[in-house]
Amino acid sequence: MSRLTNLVLSFRNFQAGVFDIRNLQLPLLIACDITCDSEPLGLGLTEFVKNHSGLFRLHLSFIESVTPEFPSPFLPEKISKIQNLKLSADNSLTIGTWLREWGESTEEARVWRPQLEHFSIGKLRSLAFLDYYVKPFGAQLRRLDLEIRNEGAVINDDFYNLLTLFTALIELSITTNAPPSSTMLVIQASSHLRKTLRACKDCTSLRAMHFYDKPAQSLEPYHLKNLHPVPPSLQFISWGNWRGTTTFRIIHDRVSRKARAEECEVPPHPTGIIYDWTSENTFRHLFD
Repeated sequence: MSRLTNLVLSFRNFQAGVFDIRNLQLPLLIACDITCDSEPLGLGLTEFVKNHSGLFRLHLSFIESVTPEFPSPFLPEKISKIQNLKLSADNSLTIGTWLREWGESTEEARVWRPQLEHFSIGKLRSLAFLDYYVKPFGAQLRRLDLEIRNEGAVINDDFYNLLTLFTALIELSITTNAPPSSTMLVIQASSHLRKTLRACKDCTSLRAMHFYDKPAQSLEPYHLKNLHPVPPSLQFISWGNWRGTTTFRIIHDRVSRKARAEECEVPPHPTGIIYDWTSENTFRHLFD
């Protein structure tokens, strides 16, 4: 156990007193994934995480306590090396302090968390979480994954304006969990995609965008003609729904500064023996 570098724990119907990891010491631990479908009372989850300062990849998801610890143990100096963070917006009371303490300026937030470069957020139901906790890192995040539960409350003009602040992205992923009855029509899908392109037009590092909406209609290359404006380095767009995922290669016309899309096949990301959530939904293996 002392040589363990990656840890994945998943708890179902957790009962207090059955398992306690607060005193578990794994000095070489660099990646940790802990999920729990209930309130992890007695698990010692927060103590375990803050005692492993060498973590650079962390995924936590659990039912938030109605009386969360205060002050939260997730302070930046405890786990300052994290580069990749995956969490649920529902856990903002417990984990949010690692991203930004109340009253902390955006400049202070960046100083304390200089290595954060990949943020994956689930169960977004409003823009408040993005605006307060994520916006300060717009100039340093290389990957941003958003899983949106309330499309009507999140995807609006304020959302697209917020995206303009993420100027260092290489990949952007937007998943919307709309109910089956609210099918995104082609005209709506195309509009959403084009508005996202416009919001990211000044992000010169952006290589790929991923969109997924289960009930949405499929897009074809002829829906993606005369794209303008477009991030100058964009290479791929993937569009997924219940039928599957279509990948488009972006062809830039340097004269007109417009772009078009051609459907293409891409090899899947190589899978390793060790579980790594950062290898999901990415084309990083295709970038130069």
